[in-house]
Amino acid sequence: MANKNSEWWKEKLNRSSFFFIALFLHVLVLAMVATVVIFKPNILSTPDFAKVYVPQSAPPPPPPQTQPVTPSVPTVSVAVTAAPIATLNAAAANFSITPPDLNAVVNPDVQNKVTPTQISVPKNNLTARLPAIRATVEKWRTPDNIRNSNNDVHNVVAKFPVYLAEYADGDWNCNNYKDNTTDHIDDNGTTTGGCLPNLVYQVGLWSQGNVKGQEVKVIAIDSPELLSDPPPYIFFTGHRDFHLTDAEIDNLQKYLQAGGAIWGDSAFAGDGSRFDVAFHREMKRVLPDADKNFEPLPMSHDIFTHSWFQIDHIPSGMNYRADPVQIINLDGKLAVIYTPNDYSDMMTMLLVAGVDPPKMDLWGTPGHPPTAAHALFTPWNFVYSAPYFYRNYEPNSVQDCYKLSMNILLHLLIRFDKDLQMAP
Repeated sequence: MANKNSEWWKEKLNRSSFFFIALFLHVLVLAMVATVVIFKPNILSTPDFAKVYVPQSAPPPPPPQTQPVTPSVPTVSVAVTAAPIATLNAAAANFSITPPDLNAVVNPDVQNKVTPTQISVPKNNLTARLPAIRATVEKWRTPDNIRNSNNDVHNVVAKFPVYLAEYADGDWNCNNYKDNTTDHIDDNGTTTGGCLPNLVYQVGLWSQGNVKGQEVKVIAIDSPELLSDPPPYIFFTGHRDFHLTDAEIDNLQKYLQAGGAIWGDSAFAGDGSRFDVAFHREMKRVLPDADKNFEPLPMSHDIFTHSWFQIDHIPSGMNYRADPVQIINLDGKLAVIYTPNDYSDMMTMLLVAGVDPPKMDLWGTPGHPPTAAHALFTPWNFVYSAPYFYRNYEPNSVQDCYKLSMNILLHLLIRFDKDLQMAP
């Protein structure tokens, strides 16, 4: 019977082996899963010392002030024999002080030694310069015109010399010509064509003859003529680097102090050219003061808003450059003006008078036969090379350059009017 029971259990266990395998696998899985950390406990790190806030206790009260104890001095009774008291003599010295006399006259010798501190007020340089400026301006305009023009360029009547600056070691004679050959200046030192003669001619047309420039002359800027017969401005142009001599610097300084102006125009448009760098450098030698630096001319300036033409943008010059115009002021008045956009090349084009839209006037073309009086011209080499080297060289752009140039010229003629009218 016992054998049957044991056999029965063996058979039962053999049949239930899958149960034990499954049980083993569950226990194994449970053991594996039970050792996996799903969420780490947030165990605060133990600092090296306990950060416990301990409120500061109130400072201990000051010790009570004790009254100083006066030591007791034993008194001793001394018998004093009464004696008669001496009285002061009534004729003793009188100590009364006599009050000072507020109306007393101060000794002039003493008064001159005590001089109050005088505060010196710096003198206005423009005020000191006005007599020389008046003498200069009255070479171009009459006193009546200065007084009656009411600071309006449309009322200006003027006739003035026009000088092209001849300066040391530069190509100062570019953009002004005698004819279509390589000759730039004629035998007597005058220019018969190019940017300056064309500008003077155009200003005369637009002003109906009220504003006239004399024959354009070349002048060495160290010449005494610059001071004896000063123009409203002296025109600088070129492509190259240059260095002014000390004599040229000195003459230009005296010229500016007397009311003149310097107009520089780069014949190679854009900043950073050799002339651009040289002109900025040399003008700082002419006006070396720290407060006299080149600054952009704002569009609110009288040159744009209170001159012959209303101008709301910088005209594009050669190769479409339209960089800001730059100026240096001297005592609040324009002394140096610089146009970096090569307006001098643009103004070598002569415009047909009275034609709108503007057209190019070529000397000797049909309808414009050459005459002895017709010295102005548009150079053929500019026209021929325009598509390659002189982009934007066309009548509308040229006319805009003339307009700004006329505004500059007229502003230089009237910029001292208000000060001269108020001066004695």
